Amino acid sequence: MAPASSTQFLPLSPAELSYLHSSLSLSPPIRPDGRTPTQFRPLIAETDILASANGSARVCFADGTEAVVGIKAEVEKSQWQPEHGVHLGTGGGDVGIPDEDEEPENGNADGEGKGENAWVEMSIDIPGFRDDDQLPVFLSAMLTEALLASGKLKDRLYINRRFHWKLYIDILLLSSTFSYPLPLLSLTTHLALLSSRLPRLKSELDEDPLFDDDWDASNFLYPLASNTPTKSTARADRPPITLLVIAVGQNIIFDPSKRS
Repeated sequence: MAPASSTQFLPLSPAELSYLHSSLSLSPPIRPDGRTPTQFRPLIAETDILASANGSARVCFADGTEAVVGIKAEVEKSQWQPEHGVHLGTGGGDVGIPDEDEEPENGNADGEGKGENAWVEMSIDIPGFRDDDQLPVFLSAMLTEALLASGKLKDRLYINRRFHWKLYIDILLLSSTFSYPLPLLSLTTHLALLSSRLPRLKSELDEDPLFDDDWDASNFLYPLASNTPTKSTARADRPPITLLVIAVGQNIIFDPSKRS
């Protein structure tokens, strides 16, 4: 549940609250904005809006709430001590590493089980809030937890036993919050991650990373599936989206706004 201090309330009278509750309890429910129970608010979305970022997206809801997400990837050196044969991850703790013959020939290991949560860093900027206020801290924790839950994103950041990508996810809410912003920020982050690309690795094994300068040869952070007829749009998997639902009587209503 969201922190109480992070929720903005509309000054509704008892009569308005009673009408709203009774309308949403009907079968089918009647929402003030005319949407069906499972219909989301109209929105405008675009990707690749920031030229200097590895991935970016902008989403604007019909009520004027707007967010922009930029994703930047930088190469970092992993804390690996070859004399001990262990990889000291940035998140702390020893992680065993495979033998040399387990490294793929192209030098870019699939990284399964080798990623670190600390390789993903998120910041959220909301008008009227400090970075350490309860709302941005709570939202950042919720979004980060969802992104790292499967382990697939952090494992994709593994380069070799000596280097990894550090992913910086910067989220900016461009307008005042007309409703709880978690779905908007999650959807915008989802689209930015889908558009994110990493340069193609040319070096091999544990060499210092050398990347292809041709951006057209870069790889999507969430790769396109190779075994489907619609390869141009299909993904092997996708980043998560966190949505809000409410229960009013026997009705389950998606994407509630302040009045619904």
